[in-house]
Amino acid sequence: MRRDEEEYASFASLSERFGDDLTVVLFPSGEFGGQELATDEKIKEAAYGRFAFPKPPRGLLMSKGLVLGEDAREAWKIMQSETGAPEPGWNFKGKFLVSKEGKVSVPSEDVAADIQALL
Repeated sequence: MRRDEEEYASFASLSERFGDDLTVVLFPSGEFGGQELATDEKIKEAAYGRFAFPKPPRGLLMSKGLVLGEDAREAWKIMQSETGAPEPGWNFKGKFLVSKEGKVSVPSEDVAADIQALL
């Protein structure tokens, strides 16, 4: 299984496990070796089709944009600033958890346990 397939499978599994208590928000970016598909429509087709990314309201797919540097999306910069997280070095390396109260954190390797602790 390719790394992107593993990540999408993980998102689907977490969505199934936590149901309506979890919304996964994906911020596609072409900044990592140009791996991301060219258009928002192609990304959407792959995410919801081939990769079974959870559909709204459990999964929100943002439009393709930047997550690195000064031109990164504002929401991304806020989460990075609140956690002190470094810029992601590769696709799927930048992950944040946001509690219902709006507290932002960076998950450990055991994302499911971190989510459970927030609920």
